[in-house]
Amino acid sequence: MSNPIEIIGGLRDVQDRIGEFVRDGPSTGLPGYVRDKYRERCNQFANLPAWARALGNGTAGTMDRICTPYWDDNGWDGPEVTPPPFNGGQCDGELYLVEIGWTNDGTGVRQKVSRVAFGPIGPASILVDGFTNRLQFGSRGARASQDCATAPPAVEPYAISTVSSTAGSRSAPGIDSISKCSGADNCGDPPTEFPTRPGPNPPPDPGPIGGPVPTDNPNDPTGPPLIPIPPYEDPIYGPTPIVGPTGPTGGTGEPGGGTPPPPPGDIGNPGGASDTGAGGEAEGEAPEGSILVGLKIDILASPPKARQFVEGIFRGAVYIYMGVTGNLDQDYGGAMLKTGQFFFAEKDNLTHWRINANNGYNHRVTPYYRELEE
Repeated sequence: MSNPIEIIGGLRDVQDRIGEFVRDGPSTGLPGYVRDKYRERCNQFANLPAWARALGNGTAGTMDRICTPYWDDNGWDGPEVTPPPFNGGQCDGELYLVEIGWTNDGTGVRQKVSRVAFGPIGPASILVDGFTNRLQFGSRGARASQDCATAPPAVEPYAISTVSSTAGSRSAPGIDSISKCSGADNCGDPPTEFPTRPGPNPPPDPGPIGGPVPTDNPNDPTGPPLIPIPPYEDPIYGPTPIVGPTGPTGGTGEPGGGTPPPPPGDIGNPGGASDTGAGGEAEGEAPEGSILVGLKIDILASPPKARQFVEGIFRGAVYIYMGVTGNLDQDYGGAMLKTGQFFFAEKDNLTHWRINANNGYNHRVTPYYRELEE
C-alpha cells in the first residue's frame, strides 16, 4: 500500500516547482507559452470568475500555492477567505441569544433588540418593504426576549424571525452578536455564500480566456472545474513519479501488507432514502459493521425565488453534517447544490449523518454505506 504522506509530499513538491516556473519560467518558445497560460489562469483565479468560485477548498489551495510566487513577485493579492456573516450559532437544538442592532441616523446611537432562538441560526437577509427595513434569519424556533431565562419556544422544523427598522431614519438592522445560553459554542460558524473573495489588490482581470473552461469530467462540461493546468506534461520538469514504500508493512501478509483497498469507484450500497420535508431535517446511522461513504441529495422542492449560482445550482439550499454520533462536522460543499449531487465523507470510518434543509426546500437523502472487511 502506498504511503499517503509520501504521496501528499510529492504533490506539494510538484506544486511548489510549478509555482516557481509560473513566477520565473522562460518567456520564449513552448515553455514561455505554457508559462503565460498559467499566468492568465492565475490572474483570472485571483479575480474569482464563476469557475473559480466553484472550486473546493483543496483545489483552491492548490491554485493558491501555484500562483502565489507569481502574485508576490508583482505585488498582487490572491483571493482571501470571506468571513462568515456572524460567528457561532450552529449547535443543533441549542438555545442562543441573538442580539440585533441598528444605528439611528439622527442620533448615531446603536439600538438593540434580542431574540432567543434554537440553533442552528441561519444567515440573515435584509428585505426593504416601503419605509421599513426587515432583517430575517432562520432558526429552529424563536421568540422576542431580552435574556436566556425566558421560557424557550417549542422546537419547530424551521422558523423565520423578523426585526424591522424604519428606512430613512434608521440603518438596516444586522446581527451584532450570538451567544449560547449555556455551555461552549463549539459547532463552528455559518457558511458564507462564497467562501472566497478577491484580495484588496488583485492582478488585472484578463476576462474570459479562450478555450473550454477546464472541468473534472470532459463529458460533464457543467460540472465544477478543477485545477486549470494545461493538459500536457510540464515542459521544464517533466512528469514526477510518486513512489510509495515497498515490501511488507504487516497485516495480512499480502504483497505490500494490509487489507486490500476497495476497487476503484466503489461507493458501497445505498441505504434507505429519507425526505427532509419543507425546511426540515433527515438523519441516519451506518449499519453495524459498515461505514458511511457519502450522501446523494435530490432536490424535491425549492422556494419560488430560490437563489441560484447558475440555473439548476442552488445557493445555501442545505446544511450537511457527517461524523459520528455526538460529533458531526459540517461539509460546506452544501453551499452550492445541484439535484442528484453526491457528497463524499471527508474521512474514513464515519458512521453518522444529518441533513438540514433551508427554508422552503425539501430534499431526498440517500446514504451510501460500505461494509468493513475483516
